[in-house]
Amino acid sequence: MRLNKARITPVSNGELSESQSSIMQNLNEAARNLNLFRTTLSCPESMEAMLGWSNYIGSKKANDVPWRDKEIIVLRTSYMCKSGYEWSLHVFLGESAGLSKDEIASLRDGNDHDWDEKDAAIIALCDELARDYFVSDETWQALSKYYNEKQMMDAVYTAAHYGMVSKFANSFGVQIDKGIQLHDSLRHIASD
Repeated sequence: MRLNKARITPVSNGELSESQSSIMQNLNEAARNLNLFRTTLSCPESMEAMLGWSNYIGSKKANDVPWRDKEIIVLRTSYMCKSGYEWSLHVFLGESAGLSKDEIASLRDGNDHDWDEKDAAIIALCDELARDYFVSDETWQALSKYYNEKQMMDAVYTAAHYGMVSKFANSFGVQIDKGIQLHDSLRHIASD
């Protein structure tokens, strides 16, 4: 975690304005309880705008990147951004999408897991976007063997989106949700 306490306090049910309450009614029960959404709800206009894009990125129908691949992108990008919040939230989702504990650890630790060519290209895409904000021709060509043009676009959109979410979760001090475990490597990045 970059910050050990929130800079922006999540909005509680008792503090909801009419517009905030309206937004909350459109979220599923799990999303209503996430500190990320409760924090961004402090500015209902930005949250409402963000939800449209988030719904596209998170959709299993609109976003053509397969779910397992999407979770590789989310986990690798959030770890590259040192986002304890996003990483921790998506470990369970990555496992649900079919990633093994070893694969998830490799996304975090960068060890020599034996990734196939497609997975290695997805990880390279994430690393390049996090480091250079650009996907190299080599990585583009490698992933293009497996993805059509829309999937290529969706992969970049997904990495960029979770980079953005990681950055504001870090900067706002969004704290880990109840019941979620924070990995030790992300525990105390910031000083108290």
